[in-house]
Amino acid sequence: MNNKDYWVRKEAEIGETVDAKFYCNYLSGDWPVKGPLTGVLYFSKTTLFFQSFYSPKSLASMFQLRRQEGLSESQAFQMPLKDLRCSFDESPKNFWSRLFAAPEQPFVIHLTDGERETGSYQFSVDRNKLKTIVSLINSNRSGVRG
Repeated sequence: MNNKDYWVRKEAEIGETVDAKFYCNYLSGDWPVKGPLTGVLYFSKTTLFFQSFYSPKSLASMFQLRRQEGLSESQAFQMPLKDLRCSFDESPKNFWSRLFAAPEQPFVIHLTDGERETGSYQFSVDRNKLKTIVSLINSNRSGVRG
């Protein structure tokens, strides 16, 4: 199945258009599956989704014992955007720190119930995509184009 067919099928499955998608890693959090997991974080107008893809060749797979973790080939979860906010550490600030910074930047998605945090999920993504993801989550999808 090609990339376009996959997303057409995914949109039919969720009943909404996928507005934006990002390759990333789920690191840890209040999800019952342990990370790291490689996958796609994608957005509809109302919901954030994460779909992992198990790859025996990925670096993360070397640190996972599938039979002990109970991982299947793919893991997924979804959360309503209206209940989410996103944060990340904006350092490194100086030139040398930026020069030698890792290509991936960690960020945290906070699940809230009003003002109270009820869960958190840590991910990492390519540094160049991070501010877009933070903006998509924190703007609660108003006027977003993927």
